Amino acid sequence: MAEKRERQIIDVSSGKSSAAPRKKSTAKKSPSEKKAKVQAVQTHAIISAENQGRAKKYRWGAVILWLLGLAFEILTILVVNGYLYIPGNTMTYIIIGLVADFICVVIGSQLWKKSNHIDPASEKNKIKFFLWNNMGLIASLICFVPIIIVLLKEKNLDAKTKKIATIIACIVAVIAGLASVDWNPVSAEDLAQAQSDAAAYTVDGSVYWTQFGKRYHLTEDCQSLQNSATLYRGTVEEAFEAKRGTPCKFCASQEAIAEVYGEKADDESTGIDLSAPLTETDDTVDTSVDGETITYEDFMGDYYAE
Repeated sequence: MAEKRERQIIDVSSGKSSAAPRKKSTAKKSPSEKKAKVQAVQTHAIISAENQGRAKKYRWGAVILWLLGLAFEILTILVVNGYLYIPGNTMTYIIIGLVADFICVVIGSQLWKKSNHIDPASEKNKIKFFLWNNMGLIASLICFVPIIIVLLKEKNLDAKTKKIATIIACIVAVIAGLASVDWNPVSAEDLAQAQSDAAAYTVDGSVYWTQFGKRYHLTEDCQSLQNSATLYRGTVEEAFEAKRGTPCKFCASQEAIAEVYGEKADDESTGIDLSAPLTETDDTVDTSVDGETITYEDFMGDYYAE
């Protein structure tokens, strides 16, 4: 039998290495209790006043930076059309303005995305959810499209300056737009589900993630973490802030099974092949347990089955 790999578990809140808590064990429950357990989920995300305050500061910081970016864009436009005269090379001033605009927009977008992972919007309000998760992209369009249009239409610039400046503006606009998009947006419902699962399937609500992984895990013993030398441990809220807002389906299902059958659950007692890795196609596999058909959906709820 292979030796268990030594690993370092870093507590996010303190930055220190620490041991993982024991997994929760429970007595075997009846089929009706099993289904009730997994369906009793939180309906609203619990966000502390401290986190709400932090999210608000990040959003104000983002807005201020976007306004600064807009100011640099306006100044650059004034230089391009000649309303603002500054002695020297016009190309140099255009590049400086575009770079300053770019820096403000991108940093502002990162702050906004960070705030969304601390205090996410609800999917129930579709307009707000769309705007909240695309505000960075909207800001980048506002801060770059006008200057590109001005550069294309300006007749007083020499052909070389106009061509180079337009190309640079288009490049920084595309990069800023891509950097401003939240490719993995989360909702208040996602956070509520995660908080509910962590409360149900862990001892103290802690979850785990790796430096490069995209998911959080309910247990350090998850099969997908067996080769990871360093793990980060924190609350669900800290995992979401670290952009690990997607649950690992394998360890989540294992924890649900252990919650229902106890830590000594095995293939024979559950009717489930616990050693087989869970894949995206396993979401609707039925297993007969105690005379009742229990699906993966019964264990983890609609959220994981989507």
